[in-house]
Amino acid sequence: MGALPVRAILLDWGGTLAPEGGEPEGKGIVEEALAALHARYVVAVATNAPKDAVGEALRKLGLARHVDHLFSADALGAAKPDPGFFRGALRSLGLPPGEAVMVGDRYEADIVGAKGAGLRAVWFNPGEVPCPLAHPVHDGEVRSLDELPPLLERPFLPDLGEALALLREQGVPENVVRHSLTVAAVAHWIAIRLRERGVPVDPLLVHRGALL
Repeated sequence: MGALPVRAILLDWGGTLAPEGGEPEGKGIVEEALAALHARYVVAVATNAPKDAVGEALRKLGLARHVDHLFSADALGAAKPDPGFFRGALRSLGLPPGEAVMVGDRYEADIVGAKGAGLRAVWFNPGEVPCPLAHPVHDGEVRSLDELPPLLERPFLPDLGEALALLREQGVPENVVRHSLTVAAVAHWIAIRLRERGVPVDPLLVHRGALL
């Protein structure tokens, strides 16, 4: 079950690269992160916002030179979380899903949508809000975009589907798989509560460790 190399990074616009309806906070951090990513990967903006408006904002902010592609719902004919949005972007990139990572702040649109289309997904979560799912589907989490380049240097944990496949490949009985899922959900919930109290814990790592 070898992982494909990451070749492209798709970044959400509103709420990720820029707050909804405004300019990026900490523009220097955003620009430095984009430059670091662009030095190694194909970089694209993937947004439900109008293409012309986002393109103009990227140019005005001096960020366009770090972006190779701009994928928008109006141009692709589908909006996140529709898998058609992500598949259209992948067709334009000429890449299989496993070689692209979606980064965004909206869990349903950016994370669940990307995972449904086979991409890896990194949750941009500056406020460290709790994951809305008992079983997280994201592959990584960052509070700031400057955390993204080093995160991508490390191997991803097995995602939820891969973890379950590993258990079944080893002949783990289904009742034990169900029990493991329950244990993982409880451990994930406890890890979120601990993080809210200031304990430096990674809820995603806790979930996968409890599951496997």
